[in-house]
Parts: sequence; C-alpha cells; structure tokens
Amino acid sequence: MAISKEKMDDYLKKAKRANTRIKALEVNNLSDYNTAYNYLESRGRKRFLEGKNFENEAIFERAYKEVNYFLESATTVKEAKQLAKTEQNYQEKKIELNYNKLKRMGRTEKENLSRKLAQKANGRIRTLRKNDINYYAMEHVNYFLDQQGRENFYTGRNFESEEELNRQLYELTNFLNSKSSTMTGLKEVRNKRINTLSSKYNIDISTKQKEKLFFEFLSSEQFKQLCKYADSEDILDDVSAAMQDGEGISQIQEEYQDFLINNQDMTFEQIAERRTGKKEFH
Repeated sequence: MAISKEKMDDYLKKAKRANTRIKALEVNNLSDYNTAYNYLESRGRKRFLEGKNFENEAIFERAYKEVNYFLESATTVKEAKQLAKTEQNYQEKKIELNYNKLKRMGRTEKENLSRKLAQKANGRIRTLRKNDINYYAMEHVNYFLDQQGRENFYTGRNFESEEELNRQLYELTNFLNSKSSTMTGLKEVRNKRINTLSSKYNIDISTKQKEKLFFEFLSSEQFKQLCKYADSEDILDDVSAAMQDGEGISQIQEEYQDFLINNQDMTFEQIAERRTGKKEFH
C-alpha cells in the first residue's frame, strides 16, 4: 500500500484517542452519542483498528476519514452528559423546538445548537435503524440524508452557508418534534393506526412482518402517487378487499405499480373493479 509513514502514524495516534473516547462513553452508558457507531458496525467492529493490517489502501483511507470526522464531531463524556440532561429537561418540561425561533439566532449559536441536536437525533436514528424502522419520521429524515449523501445528521460546525445550516436545523426540529422519532412515541402512533386499520377497514396486520410491509407501503412514494387518483380511504378499502381475497401487501403493490406505469388511462376505480370483480366505492 502506498501510504506514507507519517499518515499511518497520524491515523494510529488518532485511532487510540478515538477509542479512548468511545470506551468512556460506553462506561458512562452514553453510547447513543458515539457518532462513529454506523461506520464501525459496517466494519464489524466496536473500535477503530489500532494497527496497520488494512486490507487495502481504500479501506485505510475510509478509516482515516472516519477517525478524523469522529474526533471533530465526537462528544466527550462531559458534553454527552450535558446533552442527556438537556434531553431529559426537554421531556420533563415538554419543550417543543421551534424552527422559526431558532433560525433567528446568531450563526455561532445556531452552529453549536445544530451540533448538539444532531447528536441527539443521530442517537434516535441509530435506535430506530436497529429496530428496522424506516417509515413515519424515518422516511422523511432518510430522504433528507440521502439528498445530503450522509447516513446521519452532520455533527460538525463547518457549514458551507447559513442556508445549509438553516436547512439542517429545520430538518432536525421536524424530526425531534415528531412523536415517531422515539420508540415509545412510535409504538403509540403505530398502535393507534393499527386499531384504526382493524376497526374501520378490517385490515389484518397482526404479525410484525405484515405490520412492517404495510407501514412501509403507507409511507411510500407509491402510496403518495396513488392518492393523486383516489382518496386514501378508497385505497385502504381496496387493500382490505384484496387482502380478504388472499392477496398479500407485496402482491397488491405490484398491481398498483402496474397501474401507475402502464394503465394511467384508466381510473383507480376501474383498476380495482377489474382486479377484485366486486369492488364498490363510496
């Protein structure tokens, strides 16, 4: 590998520092504030490699980039405890983050706040991803992060423009204020939705797999496109009829996709009637 001794020595020194911070966070039950978690998990590690045995130069360069990013953005135990305390105060006092107020702050104050909120949000994102949740609040945050080319919110302070900073603050406040950004809030929202689907539409999503597929469908771009052709209630009525006829949500989605791509000269009602042979709409 064509890696200079100076660069390798710099990496090893930084990896040791980073691992010391990660261990301290774990000891203090503050692992949610470990901003290197996703990278390390993708490498099957809990710590940065403190050695020279990299498979190739590309893997080393990625590790070097990540350790520098971690040390720039990582939270110390002191900072993490303060963030945890702040989060507890938000919950106890039920303070709602207001973007319109935050964007009027000075730039330095906004940069510091963005860093703290991003670390808090990334902890929630990590928990939701561990539980294979990619709908509701996660659907919207994933769309934003995809646009940014990131897996998590940026936790540094070096924004290219104030517009970019304000955009992150806007997305952070939306996500953190969303009830479904926490597992407890998600459970409440989900149970309410399941009860409505069961009582009003007779839709059975009693297993975790059915529930996951159905909520992903409701949050999908496909469902949004279908709502251009029919009311959401009519779509759910049709889904209910199809499921009672023995069709699974994946099969139903395939039929809807065929409609959206190939049969837009027909109405949604005609498609549903053709498929079920017995559908009646309000």
